[in-house]
Parts: sequence; structure tokens; C-alpha cells
Amino acid sequence: MEKNWGLHHICIVVKDIDKAVKYYQSLGIITMKPEFENKELKLRFVYVNETPIEFVQPLAKESTFQKFLDDKGEGMHHLCFSVDDLAKETAKLTKKGVKVLGGKSQISFDTREVGNCILELKQIE
Repeated sequence: MEKNWGLHHICIVVKDIDKAVKYYQSLGIITMKPEFENKELKLRFVYVNETPIEFVQPLAKESTFQKFLDDKGEGMHHLCFSVDDLAKETAKLTKKGVKVLGGKSQISFDTREVGNCILELKQIE
């Protein structure tokens, strides 16, 4: 239970992932392996001390991340927390009226009302 609601990562959507990673590396941030890429997005993790930051560059024109980039520009998309019991925490949030946006192993919640940031929960493995 000690790790319940521990920060898993901060997600930042960018136009050019290589430029973003290079910039943060120049500030002394180390890129984490492995990197991930598919038809829809490029994804890379970097750490600021022990805080993981996930950079996402959308590749598909019709995607959640591309819509975010088009509507808001580059910036923080979501905060992801690890939880002990994903079903239990999902039930708590939905009981409080928080809308589920989607997901299975990671659930996204619409918490954009305050701070314009999505909340994501991931089951501790």
C-alpha cells in the first residue's frame, strides 16, 4: 500500500520528439531505453532525477495526441499514477463523478475541468 498513488510518469506531447529529447539531454537529463514507435506515435522516456517524463510525438493525423497538439500545442497531456487496485480506484473516482475516457491496463479519467490535465491510473505490477 505504500506505493499506492505513486507518480508513474508525466506525459508531454511534442511536435518533434528528437528535438525535445536533445534539448532536455543538453540540460543533463538521461534518456531511458527502450524507445517505442508505431504507426500512431513515437514515445520516449527521460528522467529528471527520479521523476519519469514521457514524451509523445503523434504520427497519425487522427489520434488523441494529435488532437491535443492541434488544439493546445505542445504541453502536458496527463499525469499517470500507479495504484494497488485499479478497479477499486476507478470505482472511487467514478463514484465522485469523474468520467472515464478509456483504457484497460491503464485507465484515463477526464480531470481537465481543473488544470486542463488528464489523470491516468496504472495497476502496480
